[in-house]
Amino acid sequence: MIPYRLDLAGGWLDQPWISGICSGSVITLSLESLVEYEERCGMATSTRKTIKNIYSMGLPNIDSIELAKLIFNLDNKPGAKNISGAQDAIGLCIKGLSRHFYSGRYWPRSIEVCQDDGVLDGLKTISS
Repeated sequence: MIPYRLDLAGGWLDQPWISGICSGSVITLSLESLVEYEERCGMATSTRKTIKNIYSMGLPNIDSIELAKLIFNLDNKPGAKNISGAQDAIGLCIKGLSRHFYSGRYWPRSIEVCQDDGVLDGLKTISS
């Protein structure tokens, strides 16, 4: 199964023209959903489509940060004028909750990952 990406806090900071003015963090959650969301609904569906074209059976079992970098690069071909999608790739490829800090670049300076069952169960409780 290929998850969806949900932004819990922050956003657009993977754009240097924003994080160059004010750096900060984006907090994303990798969400395994029982329903399919419509294209262009804010759930990283275009980046998810890139993943499905390559890994139709689901995400490979490799380092999740390296996988996110690979997907980000596949979404942004060399010479592309509009580069985006780091927070999408990170939110889709890294299981659990992640905080990525941006400061004037397309790719974050740091990524913190939380896969603590207590924290993730707490998020499930809030959502139900």
